[in-house]
Amino acid sequence: MSVATRPAGLFPCSQCVVVTLLGGVGIVALASADTLISGSAPMSVIVKPLNDADDQQAVPSGGAAAVEEVDFSQRFYFGVGAGASRLEPLSRNDALTVGDEFDTGIHVYGGYDLNRWLSAEVYFADLGAAGIDFLDNPVGEVDYQVYGINAVGYLLNSQSGLGVSSSSDNGLWRREGLSLYVKAGIGGLSNDSNVSFNQDYEIHANFGAGMEYGFSNGLALRADLTSYDTDAQYASISILKRFGSVSEPVERVQQPKAATAAPAPAAAPVPAPPVEPQLVMANQFAFDDASLSAETQATIDALIRDERDTNSILLIEGHTDWTGPEAYNQTLSERRADTVYNYLIEAGIEPSRLRVRGYGESQPISSNDTAAGRADNRRTEVFKR
Repeated sequence: MSVATRPAGLFPCSQCVVVTLLGGVGIVALASADTLISGSAPMSVIVKPLNDADDQQAVPSGGAAAVEEVDFSQRFYFGVGAGASRLEPLSRNDALTVGDEFDTGIHVYGGYDLNRWLSAEVYFADLGAAGIDFLDNPVGEVDYQVYGINAVGYLLNSQSGLGVSSSSDNGLWRREGLSLYVKAGIGGLSNDSNVSFNQDYEIHANFGAGMEYGFSNGLALRADLTSYDTDAQYASISILKRFGSVSEPVERVQQPKAATAAPAPAAAPVPAPPVEPQLVMANQFAFDDASLSAETQATIDALIRDERDTNSILLIEGHTDWTGPEAYNQTLSERRADTVYNYLIEAGIEPSRLRVRGYGESQPISSNDTAAGRADNRRTEVFKR
């Protein structure tokens, strides 16, 4: 026989709480989605919805030249994936049980990146079926499909750190590199079965967490675990594609302080010929490193003694070898130039005398085909003019 409601006292009523991310953390109390199933015997099973290279780690650059903030690029995305599900429905007695609680599932989703740390997405998933046994003999299956909406919060990124920070470097700004995220949402449950069943509630809550690795072309890979309500889980991998372009960062150049305009001379002076910048210091860095060695610090100290009381302009240029992604090497070259910049500032050199720029792997001075050549190219050069 089929029973429409659950007898009081036999099983606890499942209540869910969904945490939604909308500018902060909101808490919404939700009722769970329960399915009541009857077999040929006067016993029933209660099934709930599933609760289911050189330069390979970027660090936000230090206080080199001023960087103008870059607007976050909002983009649509679409993804598809597959995984394994675990279904754990409850039974009112020991005769009617779940014989097979594991199955495979597929899912699709689409979303929109709202800002650096929050996206909204809709989803649909076919989570497979739970096998129902009567006295250890299979008597039927219950299929599960879930759908709904999620808020996805990006917490940490390998290139720009915490998502709530104000850094305008790559990473969460572009959804590139390795990110950690959490998600929460609400949705509905749809069942299909060869035995009669009844749903106590159609609404479910879901919570999840995972990792995403994004590439510069908009493709990304995800691996996550999602729990729908309290009695089923879905572990999956998927691939997604973001559509649209992203903003490019503004060139990192420290502008000199504005000088007070002097009265125009009676006769216009003859302009002096341009002076070619003179190389006054060069140093090398270790593989995937932007820190200064003791030998390099001694070299910079000598430069500081020579230039402390002059009015010369110092041009700081960072470089890398060609190992690793080009975009990452560009960021690393800027970090290396920043390191020298910060050292000079701490030693008392006026910021208005400094210019900073990273060239990535674009200006090698030796062949990148040899270890010695790559070591030469992992460098910072300081020019004076």
